Amino acid sequence: MLWDRRVLSKGPLKEMVGHKGSVNGCLFLDNDSSNDKLVASCSSDSTVKIWSTTTGGSVLSEYIGGGAGPISGIVSPSPETLAASTFNEGVYVWKLVSDSSMELKLRAKY
Repeated sequence: MLWDRRVLSKGPLKEMVGHKGSVNGCLFLDNDSSNDKLVASCSSDSTVKIWSTTTGGSVLSEYIGGGAGPISGIVSPSPETLAASTFNEGVYVWKLVSDSSMELKLRAKY
């Protein structure tokens, strides 16, 4: 759920439904090229999702298969980079491509 901390009494602004496990981290992405603010989240279901704050819908979902296990944290050190840490397979780093549609391209796995 997305809340505005200035008016918590009004309830959530958006409910974002899609992860099948607990959400372990989220952050706002710096996407100046769009009027739609984006939020990235990571979950125990081994997925990273990017959400529209306008619609509340998922605009991108990336499943980390294999034995990665739960994704424990997420960070965006620059507008075009997203990194997530897993319990079993280290850190995944993606390039965020936002041409006509959102896309994550795996840059490195540590």
